Amino acid sequence: MFFKGFFKGELDKFVSSAKEFSNLKSLTAASMMVALFVVLSLVNIPISIVNEIRFTFIPLAVSGILFGPVVGFAVGALGDVLGFL
Repeated sequence: MFFKGFFKGELDKFVSSAKEFSNLKSLTAASMMVALFVVLSLVNIPISIVNEIRFTFIPLAVSGILFGPVVGFAVGALGDVLGFL
């Protein structure tokens, strides 16, 4: 029974995060994070032939912290697809 209460609290976080898509300010900020993700995907600092530093985690972390995991996932998925194109 412990797990049922634990997962209910976690599920509430996802539900409240999904409700952020109905807020115009949150949607606008998420779209700005997607644009920033795409721009930052073009910037990298090569350290060696194999390793490089990228800064695409910054808009993902900010959107996840500000708006929750669902919006963070959407920003990451859309930004990755648009950055690939």
